Amino acid sequence: MHPLTTQEIGDIYDRHFDKIYRFFYYRTLSREQAEDLTSETFTQFVRELKRKPAIQNPEHYLYGIAQFTFQAFLRSKYRQIKQVPLEVADFIKSVQTTLETYDDSAADLESIAIGYLDKLPDKQAQVLKLRIIEKLTPTEVAHRLSKNLNYVKTTQKRALKSIKQLIALYPPETLIN
Repeated sequence: MHPLTTQEIGDIYDRHFDKIYRFFYYRTLSREQAEDLTSETFTQFVRELKRKPAIQNPEHYLYGIAQFTFQAFLRSKYRQIKQVPLEVADFIKSVQTTLETYDDSAADLESIAIGYLDKLPDKQAQVLKLRIIEKLTPTEVAHRLSKNLNYVKTTQKRALKSIKQLIALYPPETLIN
């Protein structure tokens, strides 16, 4: 077992670039993302060769790095989604935007949101109350309701669509007592 030469590393790159790229492309369906992940994989591969020059099966090691890189990508993507629940943030923003057109400075955003939630079908209201008021993640909501994650996401999406329609039908001042 000997350290790989620059030529051997170049040969590995040439032989496996397309396969690694396709591996990422078919999983992300994004050309840019696949290019970034492929580049990251080969960069990490070269770093590992410098750190540990005599790897028994470099091709196998390369695919292991690709797998690890994709898993890290998924973890980072999940964390981004978990930190910023865009749909709920959009709902809150649409309520705030709607409120700006009315002169109700004493209006409490949460009570207005609850006013809209009370006009939703029970299942939709239940999911949004857990997401907005209790600030639970979709996974926590699914666990609390003994439902699967797809149920929660679909119900939340429908509820937010209904809320947008309700904002148009019922201006905020009709919800404030």
